[in-house]
Amino acid sequence: MEGPSIQSWAALGFLHELEQVAKDENWHDNLLPVAQQVNQYQQRYVAIPIAIHRLNWMWINQKVLRQYGLAVPESWDALIDVFERLKKNGVEPLALGKDQWQVALLFENLAFGYGGADYYQRAFIQMDPAVLNSDTTHEILHRFRAISRLVKPGMSHMRWDEGTQLLIEGERAFQISGDWVLGDLLASHAKVPTDIACYPAPAEHPGFIYNMDSFALFNSPRTDEQTAAVVSKTLSSPEFLKAFNRVKGALPARSDIKLNGFNSCSINAKKDMETATKTGQMIPSIVDSMAVSPIAQQATSSEIYRYFNDETMKPDDFILHLQNIPRGE
Repeated sequence: MEGPSIQSWAALGFLHELEQVAKDENWHDNLLPVAQQVNQYQQRYVAIPIAIHRLNWMWINQKVLRQYGLAVPESWDALIDVFERLKKNGVEPLALGKDQWQVALLFENLAFGYGGADYYQRAFIQMDPAVLNSDTTHEILHRFRAISRLVKPGMSHMRWDEGTQLLIEGERAFQISGDWVLGDLLASHAKVPTDIACYPAPAEHPGFIYNMDSFALFNSPRTDEQTAAVVSKTLSSPEFLKAFNRVKGALPARSDIKLNGFNSCSINAKKDMETATKTGQMIPSIVDSMAVSPIAQQATSSEIYRYFNDETMKPDDFILHLQNIPRGE
């Protein structure tokens, strides 16, 4: 489970409480603050935090960029310029499938990177009408349209992992997606970051978009205290979390796990997460179930997807549609 859905199931009384395990395993001291917040309902643990994913990564095939003499873009305008140059040389710039969530995640990276954490939170989580209808939003939508015109002709119904394989093979130059890409790169024995490099997606202010994977146990006759304790202690143990996240490409939800043996992309992600936490630039993902209710998430992603694919849809229409989305839990 992820984010608000944990709270929703807990509010209905369906989740097995894990407070005793949390006390026995000292989750209060050992879990990252964000993991404590997400996995509690009414200050009692109801889910087991496993992984923290960073969603604002830009994965780059270094050989493709070198072949055409292109530098790593440090802004969204520079990225669009690189996309245009690659297209002129017959290279599809971006590994992006037609799944709604893939397109919406691209927009989320652009909105966060171009507007910053405060703008992103006020515009797309709080849905502040003044911020949502600002020049910043129009500038973001202008760039999103430019990207869609460049990449839509080369898009297919490929899954994200198929896109990662095209990135490895040099059939695509970029993939803007979460750290699950790293898991596939490592499983494919790609040289990371030598051949496939990891850079934070372009941003005016460095930040960290996250989601979190958690396990929950439903109340049932089979979920007795002993079963719950064994499962919870195993899944939350440092040994399991370290082994799991090292191959997944994500970060352990505990603060007491050292990242020796992890890929350098993960090590850099942890440093960025710590900085973003201190500076207020660590933001929950809308697209990936962390920031809003499932209904609002689906409706927002649907409008993003529609704007990406429909050139007749104007920015003002997009903004109006988002303003009309119910924001209830």
